[in-house]
Amino acid sequence: MMHLKPKKILFLCHRERYDTLNCFMNSLSVEMENLGIETEKYECGSDAGYSEALLSMLTDETSCLDAVFTMNAGGQENWEYEDGNLWEHFKVPFVNYIVDHPVDHQRELKSPCRCQHVICVDPDHVSFIHDFFPNIASVHFLSLPGYQQGDNRKGRLPLISERDTGLVFTGSLDSLAEMERSVEGYPPHLRKMTVMLIDHLLAHRDETYETAHRVIMEKAGFAGLSNEERLPYLIITRIALRYARAFYREEVIRHLAVSGLPFHIYGSVCPELMEDLKESNVRICPGLSYSETARLYTGSKLVLNVMPLFKKGCHDRIPTALLNGAVPVTDHSEMLDEPVWKDKCIFYSVSRPEEVPGIIKEALSDEGLLQKRADSGRAYVKANHTWADAASFIADIIGNI
Repeated sequence: MMHLKPKKILFLCHRERYDTLNCFMNSLSVEMENLGIETEKYECGSDAGYSEALLSMLTDETSCLDAVFTMNAGGQENWEYEDGNLWEHFKVPFVNYIVDHPVDHQRELKSPCRCQHVICVDPDHVSFIHDFFPNIASVHFLSLPGYQQGDNRKGRLPLISERDTGLVFTGSLDSLAEMERSVEGYPPHLRKMTVMLIDHLLAHRDETYETAHRVIMEKAGFAGLSNEERLPYLIITRIALRYARAFYREEVIRHLAVSGLPFHIYGSVCPELMEDLKESNVRICPGLSYSETARLYTGSKLVLNVMPLFKKGCHDRIPTALLNGAVPVTDHSEMLDEPVWKDKCIFYSVSRPEEVPGIIKEALSDEGLLQKRADSGRAYVKANHTWADAASFIADIIGNI
């Protein structure tokens, strides 16, 4: 397809967003510049409007602004100008890379902005947006790339045999009890539906949120609703997504805690789980920035991943682990079940978390095989899943708008 190379892209950087997104935005900006595309960063808040400086940029005919790009937009798509949408008025495409489930960003996706283009991290999310948000101008799939700590890009990474840490997990472990209390406060019919949905997701761990929700809606007597009618229920019960993810993570962690395997967690841990892990083999450490996480992986042999309910995609933890010479231990997805990943990751079933300690012990017993996985995975990710690859892909999207 013929396309024009963008000349300049404005990056909207959110003050309130978590560190990971800032790291991603910085990485993408650098790679865009390497392609010869000028980038300019504009810091904004979720509720604040735009400044005169931004307006001057948009009104300057010499600025050649081809698009505005952000991740997990927080209202900027609705900025107004002269009783209309700012971006529509100046004919600037608004590109929003959503790295969570789209249902968590329904407010932004329902925006009347007619020039909003969305990139998703899972093919199912593309379908979800097509089904429930037909107002979006275009939707694309791009799995999140890996990130390599800057000072390790050219130097030799430690071999598996030279690494001090066996297994690490980086991420939060949220309170199931707190979420249960929240659900208790729902109106009776919504509470019942949400509990049914959670139970279904825990019993059918290969299903997406959307599929499980459709089943529960039918059981609750709401079969035959249009997508427009279903959407409010998907939004109201979306705590089930968080609950299922937290439950899967906690289950795996608890099995590891009684296994005797040394294990490090870097991130926030809910009080009740913290108490239960106090006397175990698990060492709980403060959370890290994303660049610090990448550095941690350079000294780790294995990185534990528990997929969110993204059944066709891949979490960025996997390519980031591989780029930094560690081997991911992960559950499955359609993407990860492709043959190319078979010799690069170590897999377990989220339906059989009790098997995880044995799988990890076996992996650690053969460091030669682990090294082969690490080498194969790093070479593949460097060739296919870096921010340089993402920059080219996003530039093509913008060039074709």
